Amino acid sequence: MPVTSPPPITKPSVTPLPVVIDTDPGVDDALALILALASPFINVVALTVTYGNVALPHTLRNLVSLLGLIQQWRREAGLPELPKPFLAIGAERSLKAKTNGAEHIHGTDGFRGMHQKHPSLAPPHWDALLPKALQGLLSRSSSDIPIPDPADLPYVPSSRTAAEELVYQAISHPDDTLTLITLGPFTDLATAWSLNPEAIARYSRVVSMAGAVNIPGNISPYAEFNIWADPEAARQIFEATATPQGPQLRELILIPLNVTEKVLLLLDHFEARIPSSSPLYIFLHDFLKDTICPSETLTSSTMRIHDAVAVQYVIDLAQNHLASRGWVELGTGQGLDLRVEAQDQWTSGMIITNQRAEGARPPQNDDLIAQKTRGHTQVVGRVRAMKSVDPELYLDAILDGMNRILDDMYSISAAPDS
Repeated sequence: MPVTSPPPITKPSVTPLPVVIDTDPGVDDALALILALASPFINVVALTVTYGNVALPHTLRNLVSLLGLIQQWRREAGLPELPKPFLAIGAERSLKAKTNGAEHIHGTDGFRGMHQKHPSLAPPHWDALLPKALQGLLSRSSSDIPIPDPADLPYVPSSRTAAEELVYQAISHPDDTLTLITLGPFTDLATAWSLNPEAIARYSRVVSMAGAVNIPGNISPYAEFNIWADPEAARQIFEATATPQGPQLRELILIPLNVTEKVLLLLDHFEARIPSSSPLYIFLHDFLKDTICPSETLTSSTMRIHDAVAVQYVIDLAQNHLASRGWVELGTGQGLDLRVEAQDQWTSGMIITNQRAEGARPPQNDDLIAQKTRGHTQVVGRVRAMKSVDPELYLDAILDGMNRILDDMYSISAAPDS
C-alpha cells in the first residue's frame, strides 16, 4: 500500500490546551504519549508516572526511554527541542497495597521485550528519579558513565511526588484552564485528591481512559484494567464528582472500552500511514508487530490502542472537533450516576450504572443503604462517559498525529518554572 501523507498542519488560532498526563507506560501508552507530544493543539506541561501495566521501575524506564528517543530523533533531523514537561514519580501500588499488572499484554518490561532486544534503549542512570529502595532493581549504570546534565534531559525532574505534582500544576495555572489525562490506575489522582481537593477541583476536566459501562470488561468479566487495578481509588474519584459538601471535580469524562474497543489498529494500516524511513516507523514496527494479536472477526491482525483514543479526544476537544469525529456520549450529556464496586472478588472494579429515573431513590433511604453497603457513601454520581466515535476517522487522526512528532512544529509555551 502506498504511504499516505498526513494533511498539512495549520497553526491553531488559540493557545494550545495545557495538559498533565498520568501514565503507566506500556505499549498503547507509548502511542498515546507520542501523539500528545506531537500535537500543536495541546501542551504537555507535566508527566506523572505510576505502576499499572507493569511495576513502577519498568514504567519509568519506558517513559524516559521514549522521551530520550524523541529528543534524539528531533536532534538528528535538525529540529528544535520540544518543550520539556516536568516528570514526577507516582504510586508503586494501589491504595490497598495490592499490585495487579498486565504483563501478558505488554510483556514483563511493558515494552514487549524491547529493553532486552536493545539494552541501550534506556539512557544511563535512568532510575535516578526512583526512590532509593527501587533504584538498581532492573539495571545499574556503570559508575564510569557520567550522570547526565539535567539541562540536557528531555524533561524537568520534579522533586515532588506525582500526587504533589498534580496539586502543584493545578495551583500554578489559572483556575479552570488545565486538563488532566489519566491513562493508568486512579491511584495518583486519588492520593492528590486526599492531599488537596480544593487544588484538584481547579482542573477544568479529568479525561480518563477507564471503565466498561454496561459491557464486559477486558481484565475480568465486569472490569476494565485501569479501574480493576485500583478500584478503591476509582471509587473515590467517581464520588468526588458529586460530594455533598466541599470541593467537587468539575468534570470526569470516561473514554471507556465502549469506545476504545472499536478503534483497531492493523499493522498494514500503520505501514501505510507512517513512512518506512522514519525513525518512528523503525522504533514502532517491531514493537507493534509483537503486540498485535489475531482477531477472530477480521482478516488481519489488530491491536486496540485504548490510551491513544483518550489523548485524541482531548486534541479534538481543543480544536472543537468532537462532533465532526463522530463522538457520541452515553446518556443525555448531563453526566451519569456511575459507581465503582471496590469490595467483591468477582465484581471488583465493575462500574455500576444507576438506571433508575432521577429522584427515584428516596433520600431518607441513604442511611439504610450505606449500612448495607459497608458504609460507602451514596452520593449521586456525575460522570460523563463516551459511547462511540467514528473508528476509521479516528485511527487516521491518531496515526497522522503521531507522524507529526518529526514536524518542525512552531513554538509551544514551556512548562512553568518550578
